[in-house]
Amino acid sequence: KGADVLELGCNFGGGALAYYEKYGFKSIIGVDIEDEYISTSNALFKKRQPDAKFTFIKAFAENLPLADNSVDAIVTFDVLEHVASVPDALRECHRILRPGGMMLLSFPSFYHITGHHLYDVSMAPCIHWFLPTRAIVGAYNNLVVKLPGHERDSRPLMKWERLFGLNGMSFRRFRRQLKTMQWTKTERIPLPVGTAGKAAEKMP
Repeated sequence: KGADVLELGCNFGGGALAYYEKYGFKSIIGVDIEDEYISTSNALFKKRQPDAKFTFIKAFAENLPLADNSVDAIVTFDVLEHVASVPDALRECHRILRPGGMMLLSFPSFYHITGHHLYDVSMAPCIHWFLPTRAIVGAYNNLVVKLPGHERDSRPLMKWERLFGLNGMSFRRFRRQLKTMQWTKTERIPLPVGTAGKAAEKMP
């Protein structure tokens, strides 16, 4: 309560609004990489919480346009697996946190049974455990161009990607990277498979 909070990966602003209304933040900053997310988040707050202190900005996690020691807390859910450089993103988050600040993050390991994020073409689990990336990308590109109105054209992977939009981050690799950084204290709370995410919502 009374904290200045950043949501990294604010999407359309619904989460930020829910946090703000439930926990009584002093201010909320939302960051995402799509213009549509930023404009919608700003419009949502103007309509629902016009007197709130809010800012939504387009930026990448690896280069946050915020001053050092400028927020009390950072929340980010299902975002870290999508950034080009997890170490750079974590260093930026550490930089903008005030002394005693806290970052709450959650992300699925790339090796989660649905960690492939191929929901728009298949809900089959473990595809990426058994098929090489090149085969998955080829099949995906052949399928996606046939989907009417699909927002993403077929394309090759970028250098940092293991699959489309995914950096391949595992929990083991994440813990290894944390050890090289300046975080004072870290705590891991594992969730059993099936208790979170799209699969749990569809098949409780």
